[in-house]
Amino acid sequence: MSLQPSLQHRPVAERELLARVPPFPPVALKLQRMMASAEVNVPDVVGLLRADPVLSVQLLRVANSALF
Repeated sequence: MSLQPSLQHRPVAERELLARVPPFPPVALKLQRMMASAEVNVPDVVGLLRADPVLSVQLLRVANSALF
């Protein structure tokens, strides 16, 4: 039984797609953990966001989008 040509190359295509996915920034991971904590405070969040302006811009885009 022969696989269709598109299925034969699928693993390569998936690897190429995964190679283009940007890494999850360490600051975003830290922010995620911080927000899950019951003891989170605004100055800590602000300080963390100041460390990564790109993440700050992305969060502002989401906050200002039609989703919210």
